[in-house]
Amino acid sequence: IEERELAVWFLVDTSASCRTGHGKRTKWDAMHEIIALLTLSATRNNDRTGLILFSDRIEQVIPPRKGRLHAMRLLSDILKAEPQGRQTDIQPAIDALAHLARKRSLTFLISDFLFDTNRDQLGVVSFRQDLIAVAVNDPQEVDPPACGLTAVQDSETGATMLCDLNQSHQGHYSRAFAEQRTALKRELEAIGTSLIELQTDDNCAEALTLFFRTRRQRTADETGG
Repeated sequence: IEERELAVWFLVDTSASCRTGHGKRTKWDAMHEIIALLTLSATRNNDRTGLILFSDRIEQVIPPRKGRLHAMRLLSDILKAEPQGRQTDIQPAIDALAHLARKRSLTFLISDFLFDTNRDQLGVVSFRQDLIAVAVNDPQEVDPPACGLTAVQDSETGATMLCDLNQSHQGHYSRAFAEQRTALKRELEAIGTSLIELQTDDNCAEALTLFFRTRRQRTADETGG
């Protein structure tokens, strides 16, 4: 309801790490649910929705259009997506968005953000678009279980390493993730971009509702409206 006739873009990370998960729902399942909620809300508001799927390349582009049939096609294409790339490179998606989104739009960047963020890189998007970052992670990435010496495989590169996840070392990995997420927030805040953080076992609808309610209140406070 913030603006009528808005174009809503989804930049969605399809790299291999975004398709992993240890519970009933993978990160990809949660990401699809988030996109479905936002797409149907935008459609109800008569907004146009567009999609850019990316890994280390552009996987698919759907130009923004209105209507429920378009929304259903967009969500169906995400479910049927078979990415060719396994790693993450956000630059091709940024370039594609710059070419396609001529007017200011609401842009959701949806990923697990398990890569180094570049303030200058994302700043180009934030300057031209209303950018919102959505980070979706598995609980075991945030707080790995204490399970002793464990072989861990990088889903994007295939590299395997041994990690000592006993109780005395477990905290190191949790702190490393927390530090990475703090750095991400700092980079996003520097370019005026909001961050929504979710885990695969969270209620996506509740998290999105809380975010937009807070965002609306903050905007009202800043404008006096």
